[in-house]
Amino acid sequence: MPAAVEDRNADMWEPLLAVADIAGGSWPGRARAAAVALVAVAREVEPGLNIRLLADVRTVFGDEEQLMGYADRVLADEQIEAAVYEALARRCPKSRSRGRRGTPAA
Repeated sequence: MPAAVEDRNADMWEPLLAVADIAGGSWPGRARAAAVALVAVAREVEPGLNIRLLADVRTVFGDEEQLMGYADRVLADEQIEAAVYEALARRCPKSRSRGRRGTPAA
């Protein structure tokens, strides 16, 4: 496994690189070069809305230690909705929210 391909990416590339190794010839080198290049490109791409939303949840609730402080109480649906819309309001421009700042496009 190339050093630049690690963790989850390595798990995803491992079977493909094994097939390239079996194919032999230039395939092992080409597959490893492709893995390194594609993983590098993926790191440069802005994360999708789902990843940004998870980051916003972490911002609202803090790290794992702070989150455990909330374990003894349950947030009301209204509080969760308010926190999500507040995070979306910071993230979504009007053009993506159909003119209503902070509301997702349907």
